[in-house]
Amino acid sequence: MLLKAFDKYHKKNPDAYLIIIGGYGSLYGETKDMASGLSCSDKVIIIKSITNPMPVLKKCDLFILSSRYEGLGLVLLEADTLGVPVFSTDIVGPRGFMKKHGGYLVTPDVKGIYGGMKAFDEGKVKALHVDYREYNKKSVEEFENINKNGKIAIKFNDDDALAFVKATSGHAEIIIAGSNGKAVRFNEETVRPLSRAAKGVKGFNVDGGEVIGLATNEEGKYILTITKNGFGKKSDLSDYRITSRGAKGVRTANLTDKTGELVAMRSINGDEDCMIMTDAGIIIRISLKQVSVVGRNTIGVKFINIKDGEGVSNVAILDPEDDSEEDQVEESSETKE
Repeated sequence: MLLKAFDKYHKKNPDAYLIIIGGYGSLYGETKDMASGLSCSDKVIIIKSITNPMPVLKKCDLFILSSRYEGLGLVLLEADTLGVPVFSTDIVGPRGFMKKHGGYLVTPDVKGIYGGMKAFDEGKVKALHVDYREYNKKSVEEFENINKNGKIAIKFNDDDALAFVKATSGHAEIIIAGSNGKAVRFNEETVRPLSRAAKGVKGFNVDGGEVIGLATNEEGKYILTITKNGFGKKSDLSDYRITSRGAKGVRTANLTDKTGELVAMRSINGDEDCMIMTDAGIIIRISLKQVSVVGRNTIGVKFINIKDGEGVSNVAILDPEDDSEEDQVEESSETKE
């Protein structure tokens, strides 16, 4: 839609440029192929990915959110903080934000987007000048003043349950792992903001398993996985390619009868301590510095011995113990005795 609308707009505005940022998988190739077939192909710039798009956005005259199905209202707020005029297709996600702040909405088709471009030329599309500090404050306040009965944070389907909650920056890469040994990694920007009591959108296809871990790339550069029978390993986060949310993901552990199912996944820096508890009440604490980095599709090594009929029940990541301090305590105790 966007490319066709710009091709039409460019015929009357030959000095205009279209910059598209972001794209993974087959859609990136398809977008490039479609752009190359336009009469204005030399005025279309496609950037596959960029860590910080704000400097590019700041130099633009207009930001367009042109999705047909869903979109993230947060990107409109980010553009607005730079004083860049914005308009969006009238879809779930941006609709509420734009209506609340008097934004310009268009129909999700070529005609609508082209009309938005013309409206910008006519001075009808302007920056919203939203108070982003107040906007962020209100978002957090949704979970303040919680009474003893609690507050609804998400609605469930009958066969669902809450597994994890995590505060994020809005720009993180999310990793979700399942008991079947697979994990998905996707950009947080693909999850549109919803009301506190909404059901949410699909993040991971559990494919017969259940969610056992949630992490972000902002917490560490390694992924730690631990199985029910006490096997664990540390792998580079870069081994996990970014896919679309809702996918089945990639294999994060080579599960066998020997290892048992996956029970824990954490994002780590690699120098922390790991405390592992079994359902028999046995606890062990190990330093993750001792754990070698291996490929994601491997069994790993034995972290804790598990007796028949038992299994790992809980895992916690802790700050590393100060060995020197521990030695001093022991020396002091011996002297005192």
